[in-house]
Amino acid sequence: MARRKATLRRPTLDDVARSAGVSATTVSRVLNNRGSLSDKTISRVHAAIQETGYHPNESARTLWGKQSRLIGLIFPTTQNPFYGDMVYELERELYVRGYKCLLCNSSNDSAQERQFLDLLLANQADGMIVGSHNTDIQTYQQPNLPLVAIDRITTRSIPVVSSDNHQGGRLATEALWKHGARRIGHIN
Repeated sequence: MARRKATLRRPTLDDVARSAGVSATTVSRVLNNRGSLSDKTISRVHAAIQETGYHPNESARTLWGKQSRLIGLIFPTTQNPFYGDMVYELERELYVRGYKCLLCNSSNDSAQERQFLDLLLANQADGMIVGSHNTDIQTYQQPNLPLVAIDRITTRSIPVVSSDNHQGGRLATEALWKHGARRIGHIN
């Protein structure tokens, strides 16, 4: 006799409602902070959420609210200190502004980067910040793509944040010269 594999079922809004002794509509109102509810009801719903281990379906909330509050970050690798530091600062700043980040390390692999772009678009990411350097990806040609590129021009329609390395080198050299350095070297 074959045994059936047990599957874990995620708790639903109805499970929370049953546990709290309220309607699913009341649970939804508590989660979305809508309408007037007693403190006792709100406490019961929050206790039921904890008890059941319920987590709201972010995809459904995105459909309702038209925003996912999700930003995708696609970089070649966070092992590179430059990208690691940049991702850290981006994630910190986006969090302060109410966004969550999904980090994608593309390893400079075009196929992997395409899959990450598809994933972010399918999950209705509000935007993407891309620091990888694969320019052969057709998705980048889509108009109105919610994307900002770092140090790379993908198309004329995608904004780019970049540094002027030549001017930066000039300013650094002038500052060193001003402070008495006369044998200035550059390692790249």
